[in-house]
Amino acid sequence: MISHKYCQQKRTIEAIIGGSCTSNELRSFLDSKLIKEINSSDLKMLVYIGDNSLNFPINELEAIWLSSKKLLRKFKRIRVAIVVNDPHQTAVSLIYCSYIDTPFYQIKVFSTLSLASQWLQL
Repeated sequence: MISHKYCQQKRTIEAIIGGSCTSNELRSFLDSKLIKEINSSDLKMLVYIGDNSLNFPINELEAIWLSSKKLLRKFKRIRVAIVVNDPHQTAVSLIYCSYIDTPFYQIKVFSTLSLASQWLQL
């Protein structure tokens, strides 16, 4: 399950991934109306991944990346800060980062909200 909102003050999408999230739910989130309605050349996302939340095989990460990459058709630059505490979710997030193949889409994994916010310049 993914809950998300757009924080106007920070100009950032804040998302919480909890429960048991499938790869289809992640791709639906990336294609959501909320993201489509943002009128900016830059997109910032702060994503919290709860313990044991990602419920899909690792080999589906590439398909999620290809869905994510399509956002570059709308935005010139994308920065995503992922905040995780669970070692398994951290590993999955770092593997996902290995698919990034463009400097216009940046993703970093953090263990604290403070460091993630600094990197996003919030």
